[in-house]
Amino acid sequence: MSNTRKRSLSFWLSWAIGLALVLAVSAMLTFRWLIQEDMQRAADRLQLLTELRKQALLDFFETANAETIFWAENVFFREAFQWSTAAWDEFEQEFGSPVPILFNQYVNNNPYPEDQRDHYYNADDGSEEADYHEELHTFTRRFVTERGYRDLYMVSTKGNVFYSVKKRDLYLANLKTGPYSDSGLGHVFRQSLSAQDSIDSFFSDLAPYGENTDSAMFVGHQVLGTDGSVQGALALELPIEGLEQIMQFDSGLNSAGEIILVGSDRKSRVSQTCLAVNFAEGLAGFMFDQAEAGKQGQVLKHPDDHDFLWVYDYVDVGSERWAVIGRIDKQQIITAQYQRNSGIAVAFVALYGLALSTLWLLRPEDWSAIDPELAMNDFDTPAGGDGLHNA
Repeated sequence: MSNTRKRSLSFWLSWAIGLALVLAVSAMLTFRWLIQEDMQRAADRLQLLTELRKQALLDFFETANAETIFWAENVFFREAFQWSTAAWDEFEQEFGSPVPILFNQYVNNNPYPEDQRDHYYNADDGSEEADYHEELHTFTRRFVTERGYRDLYMVSTKGNVFYSVKKRDLYLANLKTGPYSDSGLGHVFRQSLSAQDSIDSFFSDLAPYGENTDSAMFVGHQVLGTDGSVQGALALELPIEGLEQIMQFDSGLNSAGEIILVGSDRKSRVSQTCLAVNFAEGLAGFMFDQAEAGKQGQVLKHPDDHDFLWVYDYVDVGSERWAVIGRIDKQQIITAQYQRNSGIAVAFVALYGLALSTLWLLRPEDWSAIDPELAMNDFDTPAGGDGLHNA
């Protein structure tokens, strides 16, 4: 092969390799920049969705609080409350505890199945209590049914749950001495009685009670008699389905994302996937601490977690502060970026071909113009020779 051809081949190889390296590095940097932009957009979107969840939760709890206060301050309800506690005490002083009689009337002798006991309005025993129960039950059952609450409870200062719409296991329990004293209802009952200000409502944690495996949550409020004396507490059992609907609403989230509601004990209350996350240490612990301090933020990179990007926020539930934490799988973002921008790779290949074509069109006619040594070698080589110098 002549020196001219060798030099020509070397020239084209060096330019081809050089252009390929430049375009490969450019493509890599472009994809990296696009991925970082996608990460930030995903984090901003997740932050927005987390804030929307937070606002929905605040609306949920504020509605429950307002409706609890409405019933606790309703004049008819206060009169019914005062009459019922007085009737209970009077019966107890004369005949002993009314629990067995009431249990037989509204549970054992209830003609409806267990999940429909609230359909029973009047025990039909001719007593004043039965008529009073029907009058009260007409309003409370309609409210609980239409508003979606699980139940409404009336509790005397002695801890007796003397009224319940649904007549389930907490009905007729004693929240001071009975097995449900440590339940969520027991907690809001004690807080309501000890409240210094009658405008305060109290929320329990979201947790199971007794033999129930399903979690329950209550909001309670102090009830005053018509004479201003404390008569007991009113409590609503919140519809947990409403909380789950808020937290598991997946509009705007793909399958790789979730938002988790974390209680003050650093344990998940409601999440979409229920994946185990330890919020007591590491990155998850740091985010919980930030949320507990009333802060919100994003974590796109962290040495303890290369798989997810995170956002955190907080929501006040009564006297407690819970964390609202969102996360999304980074790999899904990266995969989506490559799928969405596969055309960029084609563009870089086309640019590479265009660059080589341009270089070819602009190539010099005389290679000696760019390489004097090549010109000397060509001068010393006879035309048609074998490339050896003549003696």
